[in-house]
Amino acid sequence: MNRTQDPSESIVDYLTCINSMFRRYGHVDEYIKLGILTRNLASFYSTQLPTVSTIQELEDACLKLEIKKFRADSYVPPSRRRQGYVEPDLAFVSYPSISTSSSEVNVVSDTRPAKLNQRPSSNNMIVYWNCQRSGHHRQSCPEARKLLCYRCVKMDVTLKICPHCSVAGNSKRRH
Repeated sequence: MNRTQDPSESIVDYLTCINSMFRRYGHVDEYIKLGILTRNLASFYSTQLPTVSTIQELEDACLKLEIKKFRADSYVPPSRRRQGYVEPDLAFVSYPSISTSSSEVNVVSDTRPAKLNQRPSSNNMIVYWNCQRSGHHRQSCPEARKLLCYRCVKMDVTLKICPHCSVAGNSKRRH
């Protein structure tokens, strides 16, 4: 029997069709039916199917897999809009992934001022970017606030006007 299950066909429809074909042949042993059924299942089921010994076990296992597939196919990612939430601070916020490839790390490190590249030796020796002095943070900095592009760490510009990171017209960002 060469009748295979279509990937969009439900397991119940497939089993009903095959069982009606088996009835046309007369008596067919269950282990032969089971072998034909499992061999002709859609790849989604056959790759995830546990070992089964009866047609009823096959149907139950495939129904469970079908439910999982339906849940995965009907999954809707969280909204990026925070206004509709009762608690907006609990909404999912996506952050750009940080690449660890050596070429990108070198490019980023070359664009930063030398003092910003240095890692503090301990937690209380943090160097504040605005004045390049340690021992305090933004709230207690005596210097006037300077501009900084937070994406590429270029001084005297903001992200909006940064020549490396801003979008000008229809052109894409340069990294």
